[in-house]
Amino acid sequence: MSPLTETTRRRLDIQGFERVDDRALEEVAPWLRLAFGGCAVMAGVGTAMASPTILVLLVPIAGLAALFPIHPFDLIYNYGIRFITKTAPLPRRGAPSRFACGLGAVWLVATAWAFQAGRPLVGYALGGLLTAVVLVFVETMKEMPATLLLRPVGLNTLAVEIWERTTESMWQEAAVPALTLVAVGLLPVILLIRLTSRR
Repeated sequence: MSPLTETTRRRLDIQGFERVDDRALEEVAPWLRLAFGGCAVMAGVGTAMASPTILVLLVPIAGLAALFPIHPFDLIYNYGIRFITKTAPLPRRGAPSRFACGLGAVWLVATAWAFQAGRPLVGYALGGLLTAVVLVFVETMKEMPATLLLRPVGLNTLAVEIWERTTESMWQEAAVPALTLVAVGLLPVILLIRLTSRR
């Protein structure tokens, strides 16, 4: 059990664990990724297989996670894994985490509909984005995202600029690089949609 760093603690607070003390979180912090990691894997598989069935099966899980302070996958840990690892149960999830699950449920419905309606490009785009967002959520619970470690020496990417400014609560200064990153990311999507709509 390693002590929580200030960065990890801040990220956990943002997710709604601000009322849980450091000692309790130190023991279970790695296991807090289980629920979102499981959802990301299932959403990724459902998207890769273009399977509305798998995606629709995830909707009630995400819906329950939005309604209740304990994610359904947390129950796997609380009633199984923790007895093997001899660790404490997971704390209740706060509103930010539950809101993310609610958004995920809506996104899953839209993605499943796209595949069912014969719009695979839209389904792949939505499913890929959902999987990416969940994986980013899981990844940022760690200390240092790979973007910071793998960037060229002396060069700040847009993601690094955004990260540096938001960690210092410089929201207005982070807006321009954030919008630029979104715009650059949308260009290939728009191009692909136009190319496929001509066929």
